[in-house]
This record gives sequence, structure tokens and C-alpha cells, in this order.
Amino acid sequence: MYIVEKSDSLRDRVMVFLKANLITLLVFICLIWMLLAGAGEYIMQTFFVLGVFYGFKYVRLFIIARGYDISATIALFLLPFLIGAVIGMFVLAWRIIKTFFSLVALLFFLVTYKKQ
Repeated sequence: MYIVEKSDSLRDRVMVFLKANLITLLVFICLIWMLLAGAGEYIMQTFFVLGVFYGFKYVRLFIIARGYDISATIALFLLPFLIGAVIGMFVLAWRIIKTFFSLVALLFFLVTYKKQ
């Protein structure tokens, strides 16, 4: 998370929120758009696919297949991606929850902001 050093200006607070949460906010808007469009049955598949991008950096498992046929080699190559997607689903859910609470805190700051 980005931290504002000495300034408590309105512009700085909004920019910090956008830098930290913009991608997650866009993902959340796309998921809501899918629900409203009637594609709610694909939400878990979408979480799974997006989870690859959020969770693959946490995977430290890489298997080098030797002596297997092509199908087993491809399966062993894709295993870290599947593990990363499962991890990423939870990371993405946590980031959406964190973004929601950051948005609530920003809106509270905007409501109570007094210019000095």
C-alpha cells in the first residue's frame, strides 16, 4: 500500500487510493457487470482465470519432466499454473475486500474533509 508522507491533501489521498487499488477495482466492476449481464454461472471460472495473474508469483514449484510422453509433460508444465490460480483466487478475493474497505475509508475522508 502506498503511504502519504507529510501531506493530507485531498488530491494526494485520491491518488494513493487509485495507485493501490485501480486494477482490483476494475476487476470487481467487471465481475459485477458479469453478474448483471446474466453470466453469474461463470464467476468461479473467471476467478480461476484471473487468479493465475494474482497467484502465480507465489508459486515456487516448477517440475522438469523427463522420460514422460507429451501429455504428461504438458500436464506437469501446467501444474504450477493451476496451483497459482487456486492461490490467486483467494488473493483476488482478499484484494477486492481490501479495496472495498479502502474505498469506504476514502469516502469517509472526503465527507469529513475540511480545507484549512
